[in-house]
Amino acid sequence: MFKLVLICLSPLLVNSYVHRSASYPICLSETNNACQEEMKKKNETLARISYYYPPLTDSLKNYTEQCRDVMECASGLECFKGKPQWEIFRTSCDDVGTRSYYFDTCIYQILKKIYSNDHNCTAGFSFENLFTADTIFKKEKQCVLNIGQRVCKTDDFNFLQNNYDELIELYTNNPTSGIDRWDHPSGKFYMMHCDVLRSDFVQKSVGIMVSSVNQENVNVKKLLEIAQITQKCTHKSPFVYGNSNYYNIWIKYAQTIVAVMTNVFKHRPTLSQYQCLTSLKSYDFFREVVQCMDAGNVKKCVWFFINLYCQEEIMADSKNQTVTWAPHKESNVPDVSFSMFKNNQRHKFVFTVSNN
Repeated sequence: MFKLVLICLSPLLVNSYVHRSASYPICLSETNNACQEEMKKKNETLARISYYYPPLTDSLKNYTEQCRDVMECASGLECFKGKPQWEIFRTSCDDVGTRSYYFDTCIYQILKKIYSNDHNCTAGFSFENLFTADTIFKKEKQCVLNIGQRVCKTDDFNFLQNNYDELIELYTNNPTSGIDRWDHPSGKFYMMHCDVLRSDFVQKSVGIMVSSVNQENVNVKKLLEIAQITQKCTHKSPFVYGNSNYYNIWIKYAQTIVAVMTNVFKHRPTLSQYQCLTSLKSYDFFREVVQCMDAGNVKKCVWFFINLYCQEEIMADSKNQTVTWAPHKESNVPDVSFSMFKNNQRHKFVFTVSNN
């Protein structure tokens, strides 16, 4: 019997990232030059809108009219010929409706409390019924205000209380036409639903160590459930565009990543005992994997970061592995030696063939 002492090292992958440049409005200088009067009126209206509190009905309507005047002027430019109306809108208008104002933190905190189901008026709320929050805001006004009084800053709560009906109508009213949706506050409101779910997803992933990631783990199952609902939320919202940040990629592929990790630990059970993985939060590990996935597949990216985080333990564990090989009798295999470098130190390894 011939015995070979091998150093079994998993192949390292190229760490590749893709950075995409942001998309900017087109024909901006042409629009500014050709539509100076319309732009001036629109910008004067814009200057009167606070960055702290969102515009209410009359203010938003006034701005929208000025925005449409710029669009009408710009649509006749040669630069926009053959371009979709969305491009004209991006160049002509600002995100007055969908912009996040400081006050919106108050609405977001109220939504978090609604999702937590720890108030009488929110007891029937379910993650599965994603868009019932608007019903709660409309039918449970006093309860929502009670929550707001606890979680909002005083000035923000006063603004909410004084403008409640008008504000909630703006935030929950669903526009019917495409152009009305592009800058409507309801788009922002519904995305807050998804953001609350994302926050819960991240919070739960922080509490799960990489070594515990498998499809049978109760906490992992709950994490995947939230990921699935969050993805549905993102897809259901009729106002979302350009929604491709890394959290969404992470949530989209959470099921796949967990399946790969389950398979890895199934075939390499000793990995789940490595200190490098028992002390590593799945949030940190998956964040790296997701960034890598922009240019690679899940399995390769998972293995790359296992190698990256666990080089020392993989090397130490591999030294103790023995592989048995029985060549043909006529084979005459000599000793083979080779060198590897670890921590800038040369290590010599010898493959010895012996008749034992």
